[in-house]
Amino acid sequence: MNLAELLHPVPTSQFLHEFFGVQPILLRGTATKIVASLADGDAAIASLCLNLAYDLDVPVSPHVPTTPWPWREPVRCRKDLFVLGCAGDVQWRVHGSDSKTSDSPTWEATLSVGDALYLPRGSWCSAESADATPAPRLLEIHNPTGTELLHWLVEELAAQELVTADVPRFGDPAAKADYLIDLRRKVAEAFRVASLLERFAVWQNQRALLATSSPEAIVDLDTLPTPAHRIEIALPRKPRIYRRLDGKIAFKSQAREYSFLASAMPVLRYLLDHAPLTVAEAIRGLSADFDSDEILAFLSTLQRNGVIRLIAAEQES
Repeated sequence: MNLAELLHPVPTSQFLHEFFGVQPILLRGTATKIVASLADGDAAIASLCLNLAYDLDVPVSPHVPTTPWPWREPVRCRKDLFVLGCAGDVQWRVHGSDSKTSDSPTWEATLSVGDALYLPRGSWCSAESADATPAPRLLEIHNPTGTELLHWLVEELAAQELVTADVPRFGDPAAKADYLIDLRRKVAEAFRVASLLERFAVWQNQRALLATSSPEAIVDLDTLPTPAHRIEIALPRKPRIYRRLDGKIAFKSQAREYSFLASAMPVLRYLLDHAPLTVAEAIRGLSADFDSDEILAFLSTLQRNGVIRLIAAEQES
């Protein structure tokens, strides 16, 4: 199941422009298959998180709330949430985003088995049922924030001499003022780059699927492939890459569509044309357009989703 199926019959474009981050929406019966499969384990939830991460270009993971269920008192959504109705009928109320103490809810609906509910970040929500209904399954959407953008921008600037130089703590007032002026100018120049948000989106997209099971959405560099790993294509045949109407590139294999931002095209083309090869060879071949960390993160993403295999040297016969 992907985002379009979860939202049906609401078009994805309408959801993203009218509801996402703005207001809740109840989706009747769209999660029926997912809920029915929970008796066999959480594989369907993991698959849904993975597909939503592809569609939204951000990590999506199961969320375990710290507040005990049921939420009779309003609880604030720290992230955007999808709620899957798994048992009984639950009355959900949204009390707005400014205060949890409003007398009357701004929105309410009954979530039944097989329904899905979207709750925007910052909402104060309460939920209760007539009986001891088990807690629903929650999926947390890790949308990037301004803080993450600033962290990424600092990393982008870190290689520049002015930024890596020592702060003139013991300089005279004029030297300190000149330093701050130069630093402020350098940061302002970075913000004036027209493609800044697009480059940030590429960085976010390449890491989105690395943490679909982790609430922190942090890439653990220790788990990334090493230069000695050998890359092999795991698909049964070389796919045909095409451009979708939303601007992304995609390919289909074994009845599943894989989609990426258009900027990933050089990496995919290179791997499909040159594999098998080592990670070190891939880094050298792509170094003109991507740094090594970007390539390693993207390779790990492709491996997690069955597009490639990463084979350690000791595993080769």
